[in-house]
Amino acid sequence: MFAPFPGLRFDPAIVGDVAAATSPPYDVIDAALRAELEASSPYNMAHILLPDEADPDYATRAELFSSWIDSGALRRDPDSYYVYELSYEDRAGLHRTGRGVLGSLAVMEFGDRILPHEETMAKHTTDRLANLTAMDGNLDVILALSSSPDLASAIEPNGPPALSFDAAGVEHRLYPITDAERIAEITRAAAGGAVSIADGHHRYTTALTYQAARDGHGGWDSILTLLAPTSGSGFTVGPYHRTFSRWRLDPNVLHTAFDVSPTTDVLPARPGDIVVVPHLGGALLLSPRPEAIANLPQPWQEASAAVAREVLYPLLEVTEADADYVSDDADAVSRARAGSGGGAILVAPVTEDAIAAASEAGVRFPQKTTFFVPKPRAGLVIRTFSP
Repeated sequence: MFAPFPGLRFDPAIVGDVAAATSPPYDVIDAALRAELEASSPYNMAHILLPDEADPDYATRAELFSSWIDSGALRRDPDSYYVYELSYEDRAGLHRTGRGVLGSLAVMEFGDRILPHEETMAKHTTDRLANLTAMDGNLDVILALSSSPDLASAIEPNGPPALSFDAAGVEHRLYPITDAERIAEITRAAAGGAVSIADGHHRYTTALTYQAARDGHGGWDSILTLLAPTSGSGFTVGPYHRTFSRWRLDPNVLHTAFDVSPTTDVLPARPGDIVVVPHLGGALLLSPRPEAIANLPQPWQEASAAVAREVLYPLLEVTEADADYVSDDADAVSRARAGSGGGAILVAPVTEDAIAAASEAGVRFPQKTTFFVPKPRAGLVIRTFSP
């Protein structure tokens, strides 16, 4: 289910600064950051990772990708795993390190072994399918959590990193593993538990669609994945907040389903609670009444995004289609205050254990419930379907 692969990595002798060739994942790159990344290096992943109205099927950028391989800018490794560490400072000022191992995760229908935890948005899967089809490979990484009790010890680094650099306040370290015994140990450990997709549902769903359209078997039967232990992965699970340009906010109506109180803290501390920041007026802390959430699946009762969609949205006369998403709470509040109506819904994060529990129960959270940080860089290792 999880296997090593012959990865492509940038050759510093040709591309220069390898860090400048990497990028964040496609879905966190806005127009300004895209321009900055593309200007940083002719080899930056943003040149081939992102959509362009002039090249909707990625044909031109697929030619560019092929030229990088043909010129030796990208060189091929032997079959390898890659331990990947991301060290950072969290919101509380604590130093943390996320650790996982890059490998090929089997693409199979969601079930007992591969578990989703979040719904997807059709517009993203359409674009990712175009990219996957043109590139014939995986340019960036999904994050998955393994319940195996042996994975954490199996991926402990035992030497200096082959690559280390800082980007956006995060230190990234890569440790390629080619030793046959270590490869076998990691493969055994990864086989010892179920896998929950943590960050990358659109890419995994796209891989399923692409696989179904192909004849026979091939490299499309797997996807480039950073596999981390469910407990103690070192990654931080943040929330996506919701902003709305219009809504119907009536405090009297809110009281029918929530205990409502003024608050100065815009981040709800308790899972399931919600903070509403209107265009005008003070923030309100909403704690759902037991009877209002009694019919929701248990994992949803402790997921603020689910409580918001199922209980709060009807009271505000909005739907998920009306929402814009933002991971930064200060940005969400600023957008609420700057608008001409509506406001922001700020939600509490869910835990890694809650994600695993929901996945194992077959329950999916609403789209854009979780925001994992830090984000793995695209371009550290690339996986093509044909070596």
